[in-house]
Amino acid sequence: AELVGRMLAPARAALVTGRHAHRLGLAYFVLLANQPTGLPQTETTVAERLRGAGYATAMVGKWHLGFGKRAWLPTSRGFGTFFGYCLGAQDYVRHEAAEWLEGSIDAPRRRPVAMDRPGHDLWRDARPLDRTPATDGVHSSDLFAAEAKKVFAEADETIPLFLYFAAQTPHAHFVEGHPERHRATARRLGFAEDDRRYDVAALVAALDEQVGAVEDALATRGGDAVFWFLGDNGPEAGLGASAYPLRGAKRTCFEGG
Repeated sequence: AELVGRMLAPARAALVTGRHAHRLGLAYFVLLANQPTGLPQTETTVAERLRGAGYATAMVGKWHLGFGKRAWLPTSRGFGTFFGYCLGAQDYVRHEAAEWLEGSIDAPRRRPVAMDRPGHDLWRDARPLDRTPATDGVHSSDLFAAEAKKVFAEADETIPLFLYFAAQTPHAHFVEGHPERHRATARRLGFAEDDRRYDVAALVAALDEQVGAVEDALATRGGDAVFWFLGDNGPEAGLGASAYPLRGAKRTCFEGG
């Protein structure tokens, strides 16, 4: 099966089903907040297959395969637990989403989201969470790394575990609120704050830290493990990221997209 897509939802749909997004009706664009659609319920996900084979299953991070019905949420698609967000993009520290409202795609780089009607998009299992001091103002990279550690710490070591960890970073649209340690890494790599690559470098530093947290949790659990590291699409052109030496970027059909 072809897993790579030009954009977010098509690639994720292919990943969790093993089928090309064209066969799922999700090949051409992402799922938006006002769409009453999701990953077809006739499809079987990798989590459902593994759960049927005796695995414990969990998901952390970005879903983006439907939320208008409970039947489209991760906990209805084979995942025993879920902590993350359901839409395509959000602010890193307020966890607010107002995607593709009129004019929002042209918002200034530093504007976290289109603030006309932002909505809080953070979920625990099939329940949308209220704003609390435990999550508001906390970067998603820290929230999701802590959740991954929790999944491993609470898992029954006698049962095989499948964790789908879909990090928000380095989605480079909404970049306010970098923890200082990630900004320091970007500076150490030689990126000045007025360099368009500075924000991307900080986000990649956050991603690297999350991968390390998952690896550490795997090592603590012990036993055999398979670790897949995949990207859903290429970099966002014009926001400081690059796929060089590959041609193209996100939304293109070239190898860099």
